[in-house]
Amino acid sequence: MTETVKLAGLAHSKLRNAIGFVGIEANPMEGTINVKLAKHWDRKDINSVAPDVAEMYNKFNWTNTIVDLAVGEGLLATMRRKSIPMRVIFIKNKVTDVTEIRRVKQMDLIDMVQYMLQLKLAHKIKFPIKPTPSMQVLEDQTALYAEHSTEAGGIKYYAPGDEMDDLIKALITVSFACRPFLQDSVEIIAGPVRPKRVTIFDVAEANQPKIRKRKNVIHGI
Repeated sequence: MTETVKLAGLAHSKLRNAIGFVGIEANPMEGTINVKLAKHWDRKDINSVAPDVAEMYNKFNWTNTIVDLAVGEGLLATMRRKSIPMRVIFIKNKVTDVTEIRRVKQMDLIDMVQYMLQLKLAHKIKFPIKPTPSMQVLEDQTALYAEHSTEAGGIKYYAPGDEMDDLIKALITVSFACRPFLQDSVEIIAGPVRPKRVTIFDVAEANQPKIRKRKNVIHGI
């Protein structure tokens, strides 16, 4: 595939107090994801989400909107009435059905974040040179979104404290949906469904080989 692919993503923040929308254009030839649109709504403005997304869709005409099921059936129903093209997906830990992943029906959260991180390491995520206020919020959320170790030894990803993470979650979701279009172009992320796990230490070690890994630290993406 040589043509660019336009997709959008919609997700809520960890505290369910905000909804984030991100529109991207994937370039299979360059293996890049160019972030074109970003918009953020507080939960109290949820009734504005579907009309605003419909207005953007009529203007930019992307192929599909990848929506996290957790945004709520009420919002999904309103978007359907607006004839906005959607692919509703279910995000959970430890998705083992490869067919469902490839059909973009289910997404494994750890795989999603790792894919996003590898794109960043390869400098394949491109933000506008002159960001809008919402785009700047997205870039700020990208810097804050982090990996946290649970007491049970598991892994969770979210922004610290009361920080919102709706926009970065929307970007992670739509970026993972681009994988079928980019896997032949981006060497670093081609291969199995679950790539080798990378943390921010891999970035640091590239410049500081003697850095010591410590346990129980937060690794930002």
